[in-house]
Amino acid sequence: MFWCLRPALGLLLLHLTAAHVFLDEQAASQVLTRRRRANSFFEEVKKGNYERECVEEHCNWEEAREIFENKEKTDEFWAIYVDGDACKSNPCAHGGQCKDGIGSYTCYCQEGYKGFNCEIAIT
Repeated sequence: MFWCLRPALGLLLLHLTAAHVFLDEQAASQVLTRRRRANSFFEEVKKGNYERECVEEHCNWEEAREIFENKEKTDEFWAIYVDGDACKSNPCAHGGQCKDGIGSYTCYCQEGYKGFNCEIAIT
């Protein structure tokens, strides 16, 4: 007799726990909604604009990509926008070219120089 009671209890418990896993339709729909950036429908169809996207509001990489429409230009802008321009102080010595990164910079040294800031002359 107990052998048939055990599977029945298992099915009952499974049914009761499954009821709490899924949300009702209204609650599930809330997950998929999002607020329009400027509370304007036409905001979504406008071409990217620096002032609107990154000055009035803090923009993310995708919004910056809409402005520049080019990955390389977006990456250059993003490195400066996120943490400032590390190349502003001209850290590369002896005519080295500075390329800003996020949290760092890289110096491309002229021939005859090496080092993190092109400070070492090669003899």
